[in-house]
Amino acid sequence: MTSSEASQDSVKQNSSIPNLAEPLNLDDAELVARELRAYRTINWLALNGKEFEPLSWAIDGLIPEGYGLIVAPPKAGKSWFVLDIAAACSTGQKALGYLPTKERPVLYLALEDGQRRLQERLNILKDARGMEPNINLEMVTEADSLETDILITQFIKMFGERKPLIILDTIGRVMPAKAAGENEYQRDYRFGAKLKKHVAAMPGGTLLAVHHTNKGVHSDFQNAVSGTQGIAGAADFTAVIQRQRNEDEAVLSITGRDVPEAEYGMTFSAGLWSVVGGDLSTASDAATEIRAAQAQSEATANLGDRMAEIVSFVDRKAGSAVESSDIAKEFGLSRKDAGSYLARAAKKGLIAKQGRGKYVSNVSNVSISQVEGTNQLSTGLSNVSNIEAPDNHQFDTFESSVENIQSHKNRSEQGGSGYNYTFDTFYTSPEGDAFRGILLSSLSAKHGLSKERIARDVPQKFNPADNLDPALKRLEEDGLIVQDFRGDYRLTQGDM
Repeated sequence: MTSSEASQDSVKQNSSIPNLAEPLNLDDAELVARELRAYRTINWLALNGKEFEPLSWAIDGLIPEGYGLIVAPPKAGKSWFVLDIAAACSTGQKALGYLPTKERPVLYLALEDGQRRLQERLNILKDARGMEPNINLEMVTEADSLETDILITQFIKMFGERKPLIILDTIGRVMPAKAAGENEYQRDYRFGAKLKKHVAAMPGGTLLAVHHTNKGVHSDFQNAVSGTQGIAGAADFTAVIQRQRNEDEAVLSITGRDVPEAEYGMTFSAGLWSVVGGDLSTASDAATEIRAAQAQSEATANLGDRMAEIVSFVDRKAGSAVESSDIAKEFGLSRKDAGSYLARAAKKGLIAKQGRGKYVSNVSNVSISQVEGTNQLSTGLSNVSNIEAPDNHQFDTFESSVENIQSHKNRSEQGGSGYNYTFDTFYTSPEGDAFRGILLSSLSAKHGLSKERIARDVPQKFNPADNLDPALKRLEEDGLIVQDFRGDYRLTQGDM
């Protein structure tokens, strides 16, 4: 007898089990469904008819229910970050300065802090956020792995129906040792699965586990999570804080099974985390600028002190081109070595090459063209009455008391010599306002400058203390400059 025949014979002997090789009638289908439900299956029709509670949020739009990771480098402020969240959720006040929460029980396992430090930090939050001490926030500063598991279990038994928030700071304090025959990935995933099991016992609740990033630069922020992929793999969502040491600005990158992948600009100052602009939409826009600034800073840092000094020197010369002879004289280098530094910096995008052997700052993106036989800066001031551009030159910013500017584009179509002359930002002043010209020459469309930095860079003979505010205001009104989300000034972008 073949195995197939034996199987069919077994079905005939046990009439309670329908023959799955034949079409099922309704009675047989119900019998199969009952058998499968013993293994916790659900069919499509039954699932389609179920109704679920809406996704619950510990912080509206940012931190959902479930098991999540908060990941950041050491000393990046992640404990301040989760303490802000804990205090806000325990009071029902806004988290991170702006984001709505709902009051709920909170258990904060601050296993890297003592009670004195917690008191000091909570006092800072209390004074800054207007929060009052309450009994909703329970804190623990000492617990081993077993005690932590017991504490979480008991807290859920007491408050599980109220969608509590539990914060474990940090994973490293309670990560168990590997079991016999277990590798690190299996250990990490087993630990994460245990935390996720706690979450299943408190529907609508959130468990945040704080963890460190690993070393290195990663194109995918998920890869920054220290340890094996088992840690991030078990989590419902992961939020990575990327902040450079001694910098106020940061990017919060978040992804998960029930949340859209997003990045938000944040600031961290005097122990207080805040969402840039006061809402997630503005913060999302700001994240792009902050990340670009971080990339520029990291690129410079990786070049060494001498390269950073040279890039800084070129930046300070915004408005004029720098050659290898300038670098050689300033830093006591040979012209060959100076040229190598400049070429490498340009290749990395830290400065821009402007013609043969000439380099300019990326801060102001200055172009040089020839006007009436003399070298004129494209970001600068001219008093000539008639300017006709040479071939293929661009002005990023130009100010003049000129009465007649001729801009030729595609002149070759008319049988001309092929001029291609473009102003990105252009301003004419009947008075030949030198101060406005100096201001425009100090700014860039790519990088904002604070008013204090502008005042420091403007020559004192223009009395910036008296003239700066009204001059900046007029330039804004004329649409030549804008303020970014930090309040810094930058050139507007556009073709004229």
